[in-house]
Amino acid sequence: MWRWFGIILLITLSACNALSDAPPPTIAQPIEVFTLQAWETASGSLDTAQNRNEWQFFGRAGQMARLRLVSQSADVTMTLRLRNQVLAEGATVEATLPEDEVYRVTVRLQTGVSGVYDIGLSYVGEENPNTAPTIAPIVGVPTPTPAYANLGEFISQLTESTQIGSLLTAESPQHVYTFQGEEGDIITVEMSRVAGTLDPTLLLYAPDGQPIAMDDNSGGNGNARLLNIRLPVNGLYSIQAHGADFFGDYTLRFSTDEVAMDIDIQATPEPTTVAPFVMATVGPAIRDQRLEDHVPVIANIAREGDFQRFSFLANAGDVLTVSVRPYRDSTVRPQFEIFGADGNLLTMSNATLSAAGGAAFAAGIQLEESGSLILLITGEENTTGAFLVSVGKGTSTYDTFQGEAIANQQATGTIQGRGERHIWRIRLNPGDVITVAASPTGNAFDPVMELATVDGIVLYRDDNSGANNAALIDIATITESANYMLRIYDARGDAQGSYVLLWRYVNIAATPTPLPNKATILSVDDAVDDGQYQFYAFQGQAGQEVEIRVLAAPNSSLDPVAALIDPDGIVIAQADDSNGSLNPTFTVTLPQDGTYNIRINGYLSSGRFDLFVALLL
Repeated sequence: MWRWFGIILLITLSACNALSDAPPPTIAQPIEVFTLQAWETASGSLDTAQNRNEWQFFGRAGQMARLRLVSQSADVTMTLRLRNQVLAEGATVEATLPEDEVYRVTVRLQTGVSGVYDIGLSYVGEENPNTAPTIAPIVGVPTPTPAYANLGEFISQLTESTQIGSLLTAESPQHVYTFQGEEGDIITVEMSRVAGTLDPTLLLYAPDGQPIAMDDNSGGNGNARLLNIRLPVNGLYSIQAHGADFFGDYTLRFSTDEVAMDIDIQATPEPTTVAPFVMATVGPAIRDQRLEDHVPVIANIAREGDFQRFSFLANAGDVLTVSVRPYRDSTVRPQFEIFGADGNLLTMSNATLSAAGGAAFAAGIQLEESGSLILLITGEENTTGAFLVSVGKGTSTYDTFQGEAIANQQATGTIQGRGERHIWRIRLNPGDVITVAASPTGNAFDPVMELATVDGIVLYRDDNSGANNAALIDIATITESANYMLRIYDARGDAQGSYVLLWRYVNIAATPTPLPNKATILSVDDAVDDGQYQFYAFQGQAGQEVEIRVLAAPNSSLDPVAALIDPDGIVIAQADDSNGSLNPTFTVTLPQDGTYNIRINGYLSSGRFDLFVALLL
């Protein structure tokens, strides 16, 4: 009997050792998603280790999309889907797109060990905007090489004065429009933000693909405008529209008639500049990096039973709000636990109990000790997927930029998610005195309003000084020229609703005599690195007198230098320091028609700046 007992013990110990020597499980990594451009051929490769590729494209409701997949070395197939709905499968598919949305295409290796393939997207019943000849049958999809091929997603060809609405997304961040032009034609293009956070920017390219004009801000309210551009040659021109890495809805107006110029009303010979306002962008979580106030990050629960751990610094007396919500079409139902600096559990929450549209949410967490908090995140019932996690001091956790708030003009906003905080931008100067009100349109939402600097320093805050729970900052006195933020959020952090925002001047700071007879044709805010050069193009005609000004942003170390380069590539004017400052300002009479470039660099320095080019009329 003892002999049998020894044999059984030996077998048991061997099995345990085998288990202990087994390698730890590998956490699946997210598969890269590639962008598919219409009327272009793209290539991919597959093998047994990576047996599928993911592609995506932005389509519009009613379009008939045709996708073709060709390979000489592999047996491959593809699946077209909208979110979780399969629209079509096969090597060649056609489907009518049901809505304006981003569509996914999965290419899979069916048999074999490896292979390469070509994939192409076109639209049935729509004219191919490219003039390249038909490609060889082996590929089976268009392979154009027009001048604008690398400028973004082709949207439309413009044939006459028109207005078009479209949407910039992370998957389609640059849009391209084309039109046939003749030498001497005059065109005007305007891009205006409708919704979202985009910063409208326009670039005009000649038929040879060279940029000949651009603009960022001369359309007013942050909108872009190419005004009365005289075309230099015959051919197919391209217009690139983008949002400076921000996204949302916009309208594009294209006109072939000359537009009357609005005369600038300059407050001073050298207007006060303001610091640029930049919203934090959502990025992936970085290992061992602490969460920051109101800065969401993306993370992932890859397998059942996995968890993610984050930390956040806070002080005794702080009130915190935490939100963990599914990212895009993720099916995870998040839940979390928060432990204080002393290791004790402060609170917990999950998506089911929060009733926050699939998010796990907790608001108004009171802290008694300073230190590092620990946030542990898992999936309810072993659900997995990507999520956004954000922590905020107060009753909100993440910001949504609403745009510019204009004096004496009502603006409306809607808090749509628990923990959401709206950001409105206003530009003010020393001596300005303003009053601001945020009035709810319903009973559920109780707005809190803050006037803060772009660095997050709160200058004024109010909750219920106005009637019917309205937030009212009765008097706010401004001491510095800058962009300021109006921040609006729910007092408890757990309610959504709409509001009306209105601000007025009580007193406007005194200004010197305005400069008349000046029309801005190019306005850009940008940055330049030390030792680098930036170039900005505009169209000019012989005899025009233009004023060029470069203003370093406040608190910037930039000492800007500007030069004007004529159509022959010759520097015809330049300036460094003007009017007792480091900012260059100079006036030039243009010697000929053509494309002029302004070259900007920093003298042993770097930083942000504003560039203005104006016609003197």
